[in-house]
Amino acid sequence: MGRRRSQRVPFESSVRIYGTDSDGRAFTRLASTVNLSATGVRVSGIHVRLSVGDVLGVQSRAEKARYEVVWIGSLASVRAGELGLRCLEPQKWIWKVNPPGVAEDNYEPPPKRNDRRRSPRFSCDFGVEVRTSPDVAGAYARCTDISSGGCYVETWSPQPVGAVLTLIARVRNGELRAVATVRAMHPAFGMGLQFLRVEDPELLKKLLDEVSRVTAPRVASDSTLQSQTEALLSDNNAVPGQLLHAEPGSGMLNAKEEEQPCRVLVAEDSRFLRNAYGHFLAKSGFKVMLAADGEAMLRMAVSELPDVIVLDLLMPRMGGVDALKLLKHDPATSEIPVVVISGLSQSNEQKLISAGAHCYFEKMHAGPESLPNIIRRALGSMQPRGAASSSRHEVM
Repeated sequence: MGRRRSQRVPFESSVRIYGTDSDGRAFTRLASTVNLSATGVRVSGIHVRLSVGDVLGVQSRAEKARYEVVWIGSLASVRAGELGLRCLEPQKWIWKVNPPGVAEDNYEPPPKRNDRRRSPRFSCDFGVEVRTSPDVAGAYARCTDISSGGCYVETWSPQPVGAVLTLIARVRNGELRAVATVRAMHPAFGMGLQFLRVEDPELLKKLLDEVSRVTAPRVASDSTLQSQTEALLSDNNAVPGQLLHAEPGSGMLNAKEEEQPCRVLVAEDSRFLRNAYGHFLAKSGFKVMLAADGEAMLRMAVSELPDVIVLDLLMPRMGGVDALKLLKHDPATSEIPVVVISGLSQSNEQKLISAGAHCYFEKMHAGPESLPNIIRRALGSMQPRGAASSSRHEVM
């Protein structure tokens, strides 16, 4: 007789895992399923510090449910980055296949092998310059996990699978340069890279040794990049709930000093995108507030009454669609224009506009540097707040 309580079937699909890590930090990651049972799922690609018993959200397409972590793959094993999850909401079936049977199977664990080890990955958080050509200035992105064989880079404009890139990171002991190829690409989120050549393997080894000794998932701030990306992406510069002001002398402020800059509330669970949106908006003369989930966005919308809200759809705690409906049902916030920017298909546009959104953009077509112009166009195409309700009152 097998040693499993229910049958498992192979199943490969992309999912989003979100929750809070062992250090209390909210996270969201794209992952892949390995197999399914009637009560749980095994996923891979989650290089986040977690503990057995943690409760996470799992989203497959538009469906989501809560799952409990029941086992975690060891960092030093072939199962590094894998999680075994048990569904806490049995009434929900979020997968596009029928549930497997619940009869016991004949599975027996394979014998342990000493030759199946691979390079462990470690969670990290530092900036890296990504170049499509060695001699051309690149874009700045954020490395979120790394091993001796590759890394994962969060960027709103990932390159296609098979592309060859040059990576440059300035770390404590020097400048780390590598040539890598894209092995996995997630639109508007990031890409998995495999190292083809590392110019200084010893420097990479020192970096891995340092990252492996850090208890928190972030690399200590004094050992990370001292580059432009730190100003763009540092937590100190873009804390959710913090108000970001336009840079003095940027030339993008209103002509009259007494006029108040437009106040924008950005709700986005990806820290990389949240901070990038805040950077470009503040640089263009906007005042910016940042929220990491729908609940935080609603609280700030009521207390701050921003001029416009930029809303992601797939967020922990409360998704963008539910948050949008609540915004439009509250008289205090119902007239605030909402610009939705999400990784979901443009086919959702009419549904969102019917729910109260002013406009909708896919993330792959609306990068952070284009957001200021999107906001200006949105504000220029609508009536001043309160005008519509006043007109209705006059008619009545």
